[in-house]
Amino acid sequence: MSLPEGFGSQGPYYGGGGFMKNSPGGFGTQATPGGDGGNQKQGNRSLRPVNIAQVLESKQSNSENEWLIDGQPVTMISVVVHVHEVSMQTTADVYKVSDGSGQIEVRHWVESRSPDDMEADMEGSP
Repeated sequence: MSLPEGFGSQGPYYGGGGFMKNSPGGFGTQATPGGDGGNQKQGNRSLRPVNIAQVLESKQSNSENEWLIDGQPVTMISVVVHVHEVSMQTTADVYKVSDGSGQIEVRHWVESRSPDDMEADMEGSP
């Protein structure tokens, strides 16, 4: 069984770790993950796994600045949680979730919907 082109040491993506050799745009290579130190914002676009306690302790000095978790700027996070409760509202779905380190309420904003739409969505849910 052979790997598709672009995996392992085949194709233009060799170097391992998902880094492209001589990659454009300042994303760097495996040897220099941060690139040439050009645009600092490019490096902040990675997905960072965190727990709820870290989210609750995150800081933002003002609305213009990035969020900081453990003193590092973040733009995207992922959290593995247990969903305890789901509430559908006209403009948002509200989830109460926890991960063992804390509990938060999460809102998924949706287009405005009628009560009939919400009832149909609830019937289609497992």
